[in-house]
Amino acid sequence: EDAPRAAARGAYAPKVYGGGLEIVSARGPGRVAKGEVMVRFDEKDATRHLHDAERSLRVATLKLTRLEKDVRQRAESRETKLLQLEERARRADHALQRFLEESKPLRIAQAEHNLEGTENRLQDQREELEQLEKMYKQDDLTEETEEIVLRRTRRNLKRSERSLGFARKRHKTFLEITLPYEEHDLRMRARERRAEHGAYRALVEIDTEVDQIGLAKAKQDLERQTERFEDLRRDVDALRLAAPADGLAVPGRFAAGKWLDVEGTLGQLEKGNKVKARQVLYTIVQPGNVRVRASVGEKSILKVEAGQEAEVIPGVLPDATLSATIESVLPAAEKGRYRVLVDLKETDAHLMPGQTAKVKVAWYSKDDALSVPAAAVRTKDGASRVWVKPAEGDAEPRDVKLGEKGDGRYEITEGLEAGDAVLVKAPTEKKEK
Repeated sequence: EDAPRAAARGAYAPKVYGGGLEIVSARGPGRVAKGEVMVRFDEKDATRHLHDAERSLRVATLKLTRLEKDVRQRAESRETKLLQLEERARRADHALQRFLEESKPLRIAQAEHNLEGTENRLQDQREELEQLEKMYKQDDLTEETEEIVLRRTRRNLKRSERSLGFARKRHKTFLEITLPYEEHDLRMRARERRAEHGAYRALVEIDTEVDQIGLAKAKQDLERQTERFEDLRRDVDALRLAAPADGLAVPGRFAAGKWLDVEGTLGQLEKGNKVKARQVLYTIVQPGNVRVRASVGEKSILKVEAGQEAEVIPGVLPDATLSATIESVLPAAEKGRYRVLVDLKETDAHLMPGQTAKVKVAWYSKDDALSVPAAAVRTKDGASRVWVKPAEGDAEPRDVKLGEKGDGRYEITEGLEAGDAVLVKAPTEKKEK
């Protein structure tokens, strides 16, 4: 059977549109030019889908623009706060460093200096009291005046001694409690500021990555939506189904060497009928651009191989013999038959896919072969014989040895000689008896 070398299928194959396909108009079978409109479908439903998709795409575009702006603002806000926290941590570290290097030594020195001054003043007062006591023993002052001065001096000395005790306690508290607490507070503040800065930096990294992922997803969704919109627009344009190639348009499809549902498809192409997406409505072929698909039985398959010369006799041209070559042999059998593809070296414009043809392959050649019609041979129990007709008398059976068989004849390798008269058809057993 003839099969097309290259067939173009006319089918509406949408990528996204899944609505109904109602035929508005369709051309009949015959020759078409590439790009010629073959079928027009109703576009109202698809156009409505397209407008809805366009509006959705516009909304998605605006949302992405707003999201990009929000992401930028959040990034700037995070960066500002991160700089602020970094500055606070830097200042806390600087305050601690200044306390340890400057303030603490200075305050300790100052406290020691003040305590030393208090001790010195107390010592001065003691010495002064001693001098007064000595002096008052030698002078002529009245006892009353003397008593007043000494009593006042002793009282001041006592107060100074108590003040020195207070100063020493304050100095001890300052060294053991006040300064260590201040240092501890400064260290804790610096540590908290650094921890706060580090924690926020980690959050910034996470939030930034989340924003970038969300933004990338939104862009990807928009790209997909844009791609879907473009696919839908192409689907709408394809509702005017155009011929994909020049050639002869035949309703239906061609498969496994046969035209399928030609009449049924032709009936579906009436106005108002509905068809399915991806349904093959036309198959466009080139007359003459065919090859032959043949089948060979198991007994002969080992004698056929790619590259062998062959002859093809088309069923529509029984008087024509076209030269050909075996293109390929499928090694797997189906129902005991092997598929063989035959490539025509020459062709004819009358040849169409689906036509029948006879293929001859010469795998054995012998110039002086002696042969008889296959019907003249009868084989039984492994023995073959023919019936030879002598010049006079009845035909007599004669055992023969068979060679190759081809074109309806058997080669005889033993048992006959050229010139022997053989019955064209072997008699039945009844006639033989």
